[in-house]
Amino acid sequence: MGAALPPVNLQYTSVPPATGNSLTDTANINAAIVAAGNGGIVSFPSNQVYVVRNYVGSTAVIPRLMLGNGSTLKLDAIVYTTIASGSISSGSVTVNVTNGAIFNIGDSIAVTDGASNFSYPTKITNINGNILTVVAFNPFASGSAIGVGAIVLRNDNCLYLQWPSATNNLALEVSGFTFDGNVANRIITGANSGQQWTNQQLVDLQGATGYTSAVWFHHNVFQNAPCDAWAVNDLTYVKVQDNLFQNIMGNGTHPGGSGGTQDIIVEGNTFFNVSQFTSSTTPTASNYGHIIGYGAMVTSVGPKRLVIANNVVDTAQGYGFDGLNLSLYHTDFSVTGNVFYNCTMGGFHCDGGKQATITGNIIDSCGHDTPYVTGNKENTSIGATNTSNISSKITVGKNIFIESPFLVYGDASEIAITGNSFTNLVNQYGTNYSFASLVIIPNSTGCSKIAVSGNEFRGPMNAAELTAVSAAPLNGIQMDTCTSVNISENVIVGYRHGIYTKNSMKNVKISGNILQDQIESSGTSAHGIYSTATVLQNYKILNNSISRLNDTTGNWVGIEQAVSPTTVNNASIIGNQISSAISPAATVGMQFNSFSMAGFKISDNEIWLNPGTGCWGITGASMTSACWAVNNLVHNGNLTNYGAATVTAGNQAF
Repeated sequence: MGAALPPVNLQYTSVPPATGNSLTDTANINAAIVAAGNGGIVSFPSNQVYVVRNYVGSTAVIPRLMLGNGSTLKLDAIVYTTIASGSISSGSVTVNVTNGAIFNIGDSIAVTDGASNFSYPTKITNINGNILTVVAFNPFASGSAIGVGAIVLRNDNCLYLQWPSATNNLALEVSGFTFDGNVANRIITGANSGQQWTNQQLVDLQGATGYTSAVWFHHNVFQNAPCDAWAVNDLTYVKVQDNLFQNIMGNGTHPGGSGGTQDIIVEGNTFFNVSQFTSSTTPTASNYGHIIGYGAMVTSVGPKRLVIANNVVDTAQGYGFDGLNLSLYHTDFSVTGNVFYNCTMGGFHCDGGKQATITGNIIDSCGHDTPYVTGNKENTSIGATNTSNISSKITVGKNIFIESPFLVYGDASEIAITGNSFTNLVNQYGTNYSFASLVIIPNSTGCSKIAVSGNEFRGPMNAAELTAVSAAPLNGIQMDTCTSVNISENVIVGYRHGIYTKNSMKNVKISGNILQDQIESSGTSAHGIYSTATVLQNYKILNNSISRLNDTTGNWVGIEQAVSPTTVNNASIIGNQISSAISPAATVGMQFNSFSMAGFKISDNEIWLNPGTGCWGITGASMTSACWAVNNLVHNGNLTNYGAATVTAGNQAF
C-alpha cells in the first residue's frame, strides 16, 4: 500500500478588519497566523489598511497561503530615543536610554551611532524605567562600543517569518498585499538626523539551514520603504513574480543565505525608483551591511541556481541586478529579457558564477562616472573581485547596450560576447572617462579565453556628434592584459579608437572586423586599431577592413603600434584593407613608433589613401632588423618607410 501521506492542514482563518491602531492591528493579524497554524490559510478582508509595529508574522508558524485581497500592511511611524549613559558592545544585554516609555516588552530594537557602528535587531525582554533588558546585542562592527547619543530605535517590519528549525517542508505563498514602508514618517531628527537606515526590510523571511522551504511572492506592491523591500535567507526555493516595487530606499529583492538558498527566480516584476540612497541618506559600508549590494535585485550570497527574467527596472541609484558572490556556490544563472533603464551603477553586475547566459536584455543609460558606493567608476559588468570567485563559461548575447559601457573585469575566463548592439553617443561619463564601450581589464593575471564576435558598436563619427559628447568619446573595444582572446567579425563605427590593446597581449587575434570613421578627440589621433601593448606573443591583426569615409576632423591612423614592445614573439599584421576617402590634416595607414624589437611581420596589406599633408601609407622609420615588411600595396604615391627592416620584398607603392 505504501507509506501514508502527511496530513494537510486546511485551517482557514480570516483576519479582523483594520482598526488603524498599530498594537491592535498587529496583535489581530498575528493571532490569525497562529490560529491558521503551519500549512494553514490566512485571508484578509479586501482593501483594508493595517498599521504595523514590530512585525506581523511568527517565529513558530508558517502558513501555506496568505491572501491580501488588496489590503495594506503599513509601518507605524518611527519610534526612537538615544543612549543616555554607558555603551553597548557585542554581548551586552542592557542599555540605559533617554526615554524607555516609548517601548514595549517584545519590541525589536536596533542601535546605530550614525557613523561607523550598528547593531543587528534584538528583542526587549524587560523594561525598568529607562533600562532596557534585551537578548544580547550583536553590533555590526564586532567588538566596537556604541555609546552615549547613539540612536536606539524600534525595528519594524511589515512581515517577518522565521522557519522553525524543528520543521521542514513548509511552503509559503503570499499575494495581493501592499507593503508600505511609510518612509515619510520614519525620519530621524537631531544629532544623528537623516534617513533611518537599519536592517529593517518591509518583508524579512528567515529559513532554517538544512531544512527544505519554499516561498512564492506574487502580485504584491512594495512601496515607500526606508530600507530594503524584500529579503530572505536560507530558503530552499524562492520565486518573486509579477510584483511592483516603487520608491524603495534600499534594495528591491535581496535573497541571500549561508548556503541554504538553492533556487531563486525573480521574474516579471516592475521596479521604479528603487535603491534611492544618496550620500545624505546612506551611511558608509562600515555601518550598514547591505551597502555592498545595491540594486533593484540583489543576491548577497550566491544561490546554486538563479533566474532573473523579464523584469523592468526604471531608475535606480544602484544596479538593475547585482549578483554578488555568485561563485560561492558555483551559481548557474540566467539574466534574460530584462529592461534596465537609468540604473546609476550599471544595468547588471555579476561577480563570479559560471555556465550562465545573459541574453536579450536592454540596458539603457546605465553606469556613470560619479562613484556612489565603490569609489570607482561603476558600470554594467561581469567578472571577479579576486582569484577565488572568477566568472567563467558565460555567454553575453543579443543584448542592447545604449549609453551603457560594459566591463569584463578581474580574471574572468571563457566569456563569449556575441551578437550585441552597443551605442554610445551621449557623454554621461565625465571628462576623465578613459574606458570604452566594451572593456576587458585584469585583476592579476588578466582575462582569458574571451571571444568577442558579431557585435555592432556605434560611437561619435563626425564633428557634430563629437561636440555632443564634449569631445570625450569612449573607445569601441579596450583590452588590458589578455590571454587567448579572439576579436572577430565586429562592426565598429565611430569612437576614438575602434580597438585599443594595452600592456600584455598573448594569443590574441583581431580579425575580420569592420572599423569605420574613428574620430580625433582632445588632440588624440583617432585609430582603427591602436596598441600600447609591451608584450606581443602570438599577436595577430588579420583581414580587417579599416576606413575613414566621412568627417575630416583631426588626425587618423588605420593601425598603430605606439610604443616599443619589451617582448615580441610571432606578432603580425596581415591582409588588412585600410582606406581613407578624405584628406584630413594627417592620414597614416600604419604607424610603428619606437619599434625596436625583432619578430614582427607586416605583409599582404592593401592601403588606399587620398593624399594630403602628412599622408603616409606605412611609416616605421625606427623598425629594426628582423622585422619583415612583405607584399604590401600602397596606392597614391611612394608613401612607405620601413626603417631598418631586414626583409622588404614585394612591396609596391603606386
